[in-house]
Amino acid sequence: MNLEVAPVELEEYLEQIERELEAKRKKEEEELEALLSAETQILPDVAQDSNTVNLKIKFKNGDIEKVKVKKDSTFGSIISHLAKKKDVNESSIVLKIDGDKIQTDETPNSMDLEDDDMIDANC
Repeated sequence: MNLEVAPVELEEYLEQIERELEAKRKKEEEELEALLSAETQILPDVAQDSNTVNLKIKFKNGDIEKVKVKKDSTFGSIISHLAKKKDVNESSIVLKIDGDKIQTDETPNSMDLEDDDMIDANC
């Protein structure tokens, strides 16, 4: 049994595997994005309905972002959206309200948040 493989064949095989892995990674990213956007829709700050709340997120640099979110969206999914938008790692974002850290499984509804409540974002 001859186990020798020409270096060119091995290189081509490795390139093929890299392409397949990249395609799989892109597909998984797209699926994750679809799940996140289905769970958390950050909508334009427009007409209010009873299932949404307009929040203000204030970043350390002083920027304030107004977002409209579903009242039952978890703050974990909101953090995911903000991380993608700001191009930072999710773990680098900590949300606080009145100095208290917001847990990722909490929702605006569970915290009785109202329109125009200010949330501090440290990232």
